[in-house]
Amino acid sequence: MQIATISHTLTGYLIITIEGYSIEKLINQARRKGIFLWDLDRKRNTILKAKIGIRDFKRIRKIARKTRCGIQIEEKKGLPFFLRKYRKRKIFVVFLGLVSLGILLLSQFVWNVEVDGNEEISTEEILQLAKECGIDQGTWKGKIDTHAFTNRMRLEKEELAWVGVELQGTNITIKVVEAEKKPEMIAADEYCQIVATKEGAIQRIQAQNGTIQVTVGDLVKPGDVLISGTMEGKYTGVRNVHAIRRSLGTNLVYQKRILSI
Repeated sequence: MQIATISHTLTGYLIITIEGYSIEKLINQARRKGIFLWDLDRKRNTILKAKIGIRDFKRIRKIARKTRCGIQIEEKKGLPFFLRKYRKRKIFVVFLGLVSLGILLLSQFVWNVEVDGNEEISTEEILQLAKECGIDQGTWKGKIDTHAFTNRMRLEKEELAWVGVELQGTNITIKVVEAEKKPEMIAADEYCQIVATKEGAIQRIQAQNGTIQVTVGDLVKPGDVLISGTMEGKYTGVRNVHAIRRSLGTNLVYQKRILSI
């Protein structure tokens, strides 16, 4: 049934109204002669709405005369009638087809490249690497090798912890996650002191090496020296050391701006 309906859509069909007292007789005779009617809709006992192919319409009219039923065309549907409707607008149809083809072709290319997640590495630097790997405006999407680009980014940019490429329509978004900076390493035998990095109050403090400069309850600001890198001995005098705080399990606890060391 569905195949026949599609076939009639391509060849054209009519929506007709049949009126008379012998509608059932007309339908039975039409079926015996192989005339295909579908989407039958009984409006009243004497009125029936249905769809019929163009070729079968001429044949059913003969049956309608014999059964004394009237047939009226309500609508004309299908591809032939659509083309006939726009036969005087050939230029418009051709232009519409060209525009549709152009949109389809343009959708196969990349027209926008964005970078997301970078702070230390410049966007221009990432876009330049992407361009060298074939990711640029106007590039055909089928030529883009995202794996080659991400691998090169990981090899050349140690500052990156992760990089990925997301392709949506004609847009490409290069998403990066920058690695945390390594803390400055100071040799164990070099002079240094421990300073506060945030405001807070001293809750507890113990020094393994160096001289404590604050007491419990003191308020400190960023940059205040907590453990200095100098020690004074009775026999050694004042000497510079590498200040080290004693390990307390959780060394820093921030709660209500209270600093624990």
